[in-house]
Amino acid sequence: MDTNMHQLEQAWQLLLTQQPGLRIRNAAELLHVSELELQATQIGKGVARLKSDFFQFAQQLTQLGEVMSLARNAHAVHETVGEFAKLKGKFPMGLFLGDQDQRIFFSQWHYGFEVHDKDRLSFQFFDRYGRAIMKIYATKNTDMNAWQQLLGEFVAEDQTPGEQPEPEPEFERFSGDLQGVKSNLVEGWLKMTDVHQFHGLLRKLDLDRQTAFETVDNHLAHSIQTEAIEALIDSAAKMEVPLMMFVANRGVVQIATHQPEKLMRTGPWFNILDKNFNLHLDTTGIHTAWVVRRPTKDGTVTAVEAFDAQGQSIIQFFGQRIEGQEERHDWRRLVDQLETNFNHHVLQAQSH
Repeated sequence: MDTNMHQLEQAWQLLLTQQPGLRIRNAAELLHVSELELQATQIGKGVARLKSDFFQFAQQLTQLGEVMSLARNAHAVHETVGEFAKLKGKFPMGLFLGDQDQRIFFSQWHYGFEVHDKDRLSFQFFDRYGRAIMKIYATKNTDMNAWQQLLGEFVAEDQTPGEQPEPEPEFERFSGDLQGVKSNLVEGWLKMTDVHQFHGLLRKLDLDRQTAFETVDNHLAHSIQTEAIEALIDSAAKMEVPLMMFVANRGVVQIATHQPEKLMRTGPWFNILDKNFNLHLDTTGIHTAWVVRRPTKDGTVTAVEAFDAQGQSIIQFFGQRIEGQEERHDWRRLVDQLETNFNHHVLQAQSH
């Protein structure tokens, strides 16, 4: 271990003596390094580097039985418990459907470890900038023989401590002529027959999501107060409306279709704490919230989305949907209620 890495490890250990229970992500922020760099100081001390054959690795996840999968971004942590079904798709794209529901972008997966932290075992994956993409934790119902076989197949030969991620670029929002793209955006928007076509439309126009919402007319997308996000979850629990909740980062979109039940606030975090699904949402990070309506062959699909101050997506909500059927009426009622109670434009008009 080189001198710099040894110093980093010592600084981390000192932090842990001062703040017992400090999470590795928070320690990395305090030390101005990536989570990857901290984790890599422990290679050979409960951490094992994995080979970079991540697509092949993911194909074997179905063998593990029940696991907990965690995906997060800066302001949302999304945890689902269940089994992985067979991986669909071709590199660099992968798709899991079922209890574990993910859209995976393997081109963003650059580092992987098995981590033995106290009594918790996990496989952890990071992007080239050292940010965690996805973590898969063993539960009491995981097939540990299959886990060890998977580790044996994919453990890397090189177990030298340390990793050096690339510097992370700042998130760039669209800076071109919005009037020049508005007609193409609206035309493409109105021609959609499936919500999944929206991503392709944004790529074609080189637009980020929030800029697209800011550009179109209010009947397609309009802003609401940020407090609406917590109210949405609370209303879904009271009205017994099942939600689809999407949390994404560069390497994965993780989805849960779930009716919230047990809700709890802990400081800045608003939490869903249910049996096979947890969501931890830092509501102080929500800078804008939007109601979005897109056409499909099954009728209009309504979403509520939240973004941070940089314009990056925090979370997306849909009502539970079944292909070939229009969206649930109780979901539409819930969103209509949100718009009435948290409409930005009405509140702004009243304040003048």
